[in-house]
Amino acid sequence: TLVLTEDKERPEAEIVASAETVTCSTPEVELTVKTDVDCNYFWTGVGGEEAKKQTIKVSKGDTYQVFVESNVNGCITTLDYTLDEKTDLPVVEITASAEKVTCNPNTLTASGAKTYVWSTGDTTESTQVTEGGIYTVEGTNEYGCKATAEIELEADQLIPAISLIGCAICGIGAGIMWPGS
Repeated sequence: TLVLTEDKERPEAEIVASAETVTCSTPEVELTVKTDVDCNYFWTGVGGEEAKKQTIKVSKGDTYQVFVESNVNGCITTLDYTLDEKTDLPVVEITASAEKVTCNPNTLTASGAKTYVWSTGDTTESTQVTEGGIYTVEGTNEYGCKATAEIELEADQLIPAISLIGCAICGIGAGIMWPGS
């Protein structure tokens, strides 16, 4: 006599991600099915041979689904994994302490990001400039996304002109006459 036993046990499996979120600094995340039995895999939304792999690489936030089929009994487990995405660029802005660069330094201050790198070489939120020109700053947010801002400042560093009006050889009591007097 032939005795048949019933095996309807679905494979126990889970999806493990190399990161929880797709970001600018982590643009690709691996999703791996972990199981203790020999299985076949089919990922939905993934094309070609990649869909049949135990590990896939993804580059956008979405809900990924995989069918895990046991090679022992043909039973299938369905798993879903939702991957978040944070790839928005920061909105970096520059403000200047004055409209023009004068004899005094002009302070440029960046906002909208977490870290900054200025064209002056500074890596702080603010930098001081003493010459006219175009200044840029690259800002990076907490997800590694980068954006750049620039500002152009004119130089207004003219030294006031003083002219002496009077005689070439002056006697006692001669004075200096200022323009307009």
